[in-house]
Amino acid sequence: MGRASGPSLETRRVESPASVRVIDTIEIKASLPVDHAPGLVVILEDYRPSDLPGFVGRTVRLRDDSGRTTRARIEDVRDHGATVSFFFPGLSTADVPVGSRVEFGDGLGDGGE
Repeated sequence: MGRASGPSLETRRVESPASVRVIDTIEIKASLPVDHAPGLVVILEDYRPSDLPGFVGRTVRLRDDSGRTTRARIEDVRDHGATVSFFFPGLSTADVPVGSRVEFGDGLGDGGE
């Protein structure tokens, strides 16, 4: 089996960046005929943490291009191969526009709030 050229997923994996950019969003509205809570799925730019379940329940700061911030709790994490997505219940695309940043850091809480 040949080895692919370029950086491997392992070498691109980042464990604790200060922030990661949101490259796409999917809003799940209550009016949609899906079996899922309303909220927002944010797809992150080139982010591959090794401990995905460890992010569930973690509080992060969401900062848009204007500098407006929102604190939110990650309810679900999905692996998409090249990156991951986080689900934030009750948020919309107005809360987290594409280009926003998900910020990780001290003082945000670890899910115990």
